Amino acid sequence: MAGNDARGRTPLSLVGQEPDLVFYTRQATEHGGPVLVLGAANGRVPWALAGHGFSTVGVDPSEAMIRSAEERRASESPDVSARTRLMAMDPRALRLPEQFALVLAPQHALGLMPGRDDLEAFLATVRHHLAPGGTFI
Repeated sequence: MAGNDARGRTPLSLVGQEPDLVFYTRQATEHGGPVLVLGAANGRVPWALAGHGFSTVGVDPSEAMIRSAEERRASESPDVSARTRLMAMDPRALRLPEQFALVLAPQHALGLMPGRDDLEAFLATVRHHLAPGGTFI
């Protein structure tokens, strides 16, 4: 069928979005939500996913980045805003009570871990939050 990709799926219509947002949105579409974004930075990925209907929690260790991400809340619809939770916390120590169908570490979040112990702590956070059968990207 015309317009399908090599695997026979119809591409998402995300005209004007950056390629990484298309990728993360496709992953959420394929794997389901809710979605945990570790290394949310200015909120670009969490807001994009929430805009496509996914409940999303964005976590970043930088309070300044989370403040920047929160500034967008005023321009979002109430529905999108309600699907988006942003938290300034160290992803290595994060322990929320909920689990997620999809956990993302975008924008080289793993590569920013300064050492092996930090990387192991980050991956322990992923393991703690990943629902059975969930996906980590």
